[in-house]
Amino acid sequence: MADGSYGAALSLIKSTDKKLFSGFSSADGAIKALCGTDRADFLLAVTSGASSRENLTRLFSMMASAFRDMTAVRRSAGKPDLLFYSDTESAKEAGGHFTLKSLLDIFSVLAEAQGQLSDTNVNIQTAATVFADRIWGCK
Repeated sequence: MADGSYGAALSLIKSTDKKLFSGFSSADGAIKALCGTDRADFLLAVTSGASSRENLTRLFSMMASAFRDMTAVRRSAGKPDLLFYSDTESAKEAGGHFTLKSLLDIFSVLAEAQGQLSDTNVNIQTAATVFADRIWGCK
């Protein structure tokens, strides 16, 4: 239907689904930046997704799903059900940048971040920066 066109695909997506797609794109971009070598790129990817508490919570939730998939693909003998990635190869490729320990550590930081965002009244940009820095330190 979209013939491979990103713009055409976006026009086919319902407006309620565009938020989810935007969240996926933000999480994917942050993960790609985390796989890189420039800390500033990763911090920028996370903080730019922190325009609201809802957006930052969605970003951390989607990133947690991605890191769960990376861990599941690595640890599972079969073909695990994936939450973020569409296929096991994508999850394997992304997870190849991390040790098993770093995958688990990053997942723990993301879970803590989600809890902090829902439990306390924190400055969103500060929380985004602090947790992004902690995630970077887990690499």
